[in-house]
Amino acid sequence: MIDLALSHGLPAALLLVALVLGLLIRAARAGMASGALFERAWWAAVLVLAVLHATDIPMYDSRINIAGWILLAGLRCYR
Repeated sequence: MIDLALSHGLPAALLLVALVLGLLIRAARAGMASGALFERAWWAAVLVLAVLHATDIPMYDSRINIAGWILLAGLRCYR
């Protein structure tokens, strides 16, 4: 987040963090965090990846970024 804020500005960093946290909270309220094993694993994987991105700079590793976008899309599509 710090690198994103320095590169693109604080508003862009806060907007992206708010988007990810909003998706996590919405999915948890919809029952993903307490649902079946696969759903809990998906939610936990997104949470771990968000913490990884907050504490490290893995943005130059395309495999981690692709995994992150797929996991976020899964959170968005959860019903």
